[in-house]
Order: sequence, then C-alpha cells, then structure tokens
Amino acid sequence: MTDHARWQKGCGWILALLLGFAPQVSFGEMEEGNASNEEVSGESLQKEVETLKNRIDMLEKMLPEKTDQTDGLAHPLHPVHALNGAKLSGGVTMIFQRFVGVKDSFGNRNDDADMTLSTDLMLESPVGKNGTFLLRMDLERGSGIVSTPPLFTNPDGNTTGTNNDVESWLNPESLNVNEVRYQGMFFDQRLMIAFGQMDLTAYFDTNVYANKETYQFIAQNFNNNSAIDWGGDLNFFGPGLVVAYSPSMWVTAIGGWFHGGAQSGSLYQNAFIDPWFAGEFDFKPKAFGHPGNYRFMVWSQGTPRCSFVTADAPGACTTGLPEGKKTRGFALSFDQEINSVLALWTRFGTQDGSVAQFDRALTIGAQMTGEPIGRSDDTFGMAYGLTTPSGDYPALSGKSGGEHYFEIYYKFAAIPNALEISPDIQYIKNPGGNTQVDSFYILGLRTQVFF
Repeated sequence: MTDHARWQKGCGWILALLLGFAPQVSFGEMEEGNASNEEVSGESLQKEVETLKNRIDMLEKMLPEKTDQTDGLAHPLHPVHALNGAKLSGGVTMIFQRFVGVKDSFGNRNDDADMTLSTDLMLESPVGKNGTFLLRMDLERGSGIVSTPPLFTNPDGNTTGTNNDVESWLNPESLNVNEVRYQGMFFDQRLMIAFGQMDLTAYFDTNVYANKETYQFIAQNFNNNSAIDWGGDLNFFGPGLVVAYSPSMWVTAIGGWFHGGAQSGSLYQNAFIDPWFAGEFDFKPKAFGHPGNYRFMVWSQGTPRCSFVTADAPGACTTGLPEGKKTRGFALSFDQEINSVLALWTRFGTQDGSVAQFDRALTIGAQMTGEPIGRSDDTFGMAYGLTTPSGDYPALSGKSGGEHYFEIYYKFAAIPNALEISPDIQYIKNPGGNTQVDSFYILGLRTQVFF
C-alpha cells in the first residue's frame, strides 16, 4: 500500500473513531425558549461511519499497491510497473570482451576486443483470471567478437560460444520483436497452453543455474544444449504451440510444435511443412531436502539438413545434390540445489552425426552464492563443456579433437535488484575440434541494469 493510501485510510479511521466514540449528543437549549431538543440518533451515525469506510476502500482499490510480482528476470517490480495488473520490465546489458592468445597465419598475436549492448523490454498483462499476454522486444548494438578461430557450429547455425547475448537479426539496428504470445492455466493450474511467436528455450531445455546470458554464463555453450538442432529462426524464436500437463507437483509432461526453421522466406510461410517437434518430462524431487529439476527431452527437426559432402565446406550443400535428411536427438538437463550456498547442474545431448559437425555435447557446472562472505546477493559460477566431433566430420575436415570449453564468472550485486557487474573468463582448447590451433582466452566484463 502506498503512503498516500495509508494517509487516506488513517484519516478515515480517525474520523470514524471520533464519530463512533462521541456521545449521542442532545442539542438542548440551542435557543432559549425552544421546547424540544433535537437528538442525533446512534443509527444515523453508524450509517455515516459505514459510508466513510466504503469510500476509503474504494480509494484504496484505485491506487497501485505494493506488489510481489517479478519480471522475466525474477527481479521485483516497482508499483508503477505493475499498474492495473500489467507489468512493464526490462534490462540493459553491456558486455566487453577481449580474446587473448590467438595468432594469425604469420605467427603474430591477433588479439581483438569488442563491445555489445542489448536492451530487453517486456510487457506482460493478465488475460482473464488465469491467462497472460507477453510482448517481448529487443534492441541491440554490436556484433561481438567475430575473429576468433572457428568454433563448433550446429546445423541451426549457432556456435558453442562466445557471447550468447548477440542475436542474429535481419535488421540488427532496429527494435525487434522476440515474443508475442498467450499463456493460460486451466484445471486447477494443472494444464498450461501457450501459443504465438515464442521462445523455444523458455519451455524446453531450461536450467535454473545456466539459462540466461544477461546474469549467468555468457557463452552459448552453457545457456542451451549445443547438440539440439533448434527450430524457429537463428535466435530460436518462431510461431508455435506448447502444451504442458502436471498430474502432480513433482512431474510435468511438455509437448511442443514449432516452425522447423527458415531456410528460405519467412517463418510464417509454409509454417506447417517440416515442423520442429519436442517432448519433455520434468521431474522435481527434493534430494537432500532441497529442490531439484531433472528434465529428459526428445526432439525432431523436420527441416532437411545438408550432409557433409565436401571436405572444404563441411555441412554445406553441393549444387545439384539433394538436401540431407531430417534429424532427431535426445537431451537432458539437471539442476540440483545442495544447500543454501551450493548448487550443481549438467546437460547432455546427442544428435545425428551424419549432418552435424558434432554428435555429442556435455556441460557441467556449479553455482555458489556469496553468503559465506556476507554477500548473499552475489553469485559465483563455473562450467566445463566437452563437444566431440561426429564420425564423418574428422575425415572430411581433418579436425578430430574434442572442443574443451571453460567459463567462470562472478556476479557482483553493486545495487541489489538494480545493478550487477560480472567479470568473466572463458578458455577454449581445440576450437572447432582443430588440434592445430592455439588455445585462447576470452576476458569479459558484463554490466546489467534492470528495471
């Protein structure tokens, strides 16, 4: 409740108390010779008190009260952001990165540095009693570091690193729409239905401790499973439908249909041809008396992918040859809180190695809060990833090594729920499976302001 509302309510009750405790006054002898005294009845006073109380209640309902609502980043909303049930939230993320240790073809150091900026805006409004509408938009500046040695690349066009905050838009300097979707809960919150322009990774392959580059790990490798050939556009956004059912508090079954990916034209052209399907079972036991999530996922990519047909361009289609085949895979994502300080997580995925540079990807990591040093809002994270080349890829490319990926970060809550600063270090060995290329570091600094 706001200070203004408290003041109105306090004044109303003070007036009510004064009227309620006042004696039933008999106004006698107001004028000398008046033969009768007019008495104000207790019943009429009670009616006045009730009228004042009702007016105060009406004023309170018209004013915005303090809310426990949060935005898409789990940050509390200011009352002005949640007026009439609608929520307006967002964040501004700046990432500075410099890679160290890379040499050019002449053996000279070829270090580089770049910055990126992204602004996320989210408007969420209730629809009926159990539904919500979400509009999510994105504005970006900068393309990030682009001159590193080639990293492993999935058939959907995404690499294992180094900055997952960089989106691939046709008009990167414009305000782009990420999501426009409805989500509703039915049958005592057991059934969830969502449809519209959606983010696939908001429903599948989620992870509590490794899912958001704006305040967790920066590398793509640790935000989503690299061995999933996602549908939608290069940013995993697209038209789709998700249905989830929870028969109990500890298990949820999820199914989804999305556009398979825009190989040519718009995502809204031929939307029902060669779609992307996924199914997932989420189990939520309490191991060690602490919450955990254990997700098992299968997926099928309906858009045909090109097989490795040339040694100089693995994964590219040769003119005149037919496209490759539709692919499928399996993935899991676990996260488990150990105690109030430590949590562990892991992901593993497999995909068709005949159309992908790599067929298996494993990531594992840990997160710790700053509670032991009196910084409970701070977070320290570390992760390791291993991506192994597929059976066909080494023979065609000459790259036979496993790509080893490391990342650590420390998120310093300079102003809790308002400003965060995160130094970040990434280390990559055998980038893209190439054992002849030197290992290198990515030194980063991220700032996140949210509202």
